[in-house]
Amino acid sequence: ATFSFRNEGTGLLIIRKLGVSCGCTNAVSSKDSLYTSESANIFASYHSGKDSGQILKTIIVESNTTPVLHVLYIKGRVNSISQGQIRPGS
Repeated sequence: ATFSFRNEGTGLLIIRKLGVSCGCTNAVSSKDSLYTSESANIFASYHSGKDSGQILKTIIVESNTTPVLHVLYIKGRVNSISQGQIRPGS
């Protein structure tokens, strides 16, 4: 998932930290600081492993804004495939 954002403020926007809800989720920002009117992206990925069903993962963005914390969500459904359905070469 890609989350796009823009600094609409008058000062420097600083992304201090990105936190994730579990080890199966990863997030990185394309920029750590943005001047007024600059844009950036937060790229997030989720690795399902053996999970199946509905998922809701969170990314917590800590910045120099008020409020300091902002929450982003990855929401979806993971469909499992049994081993019997996987065929080499398909």
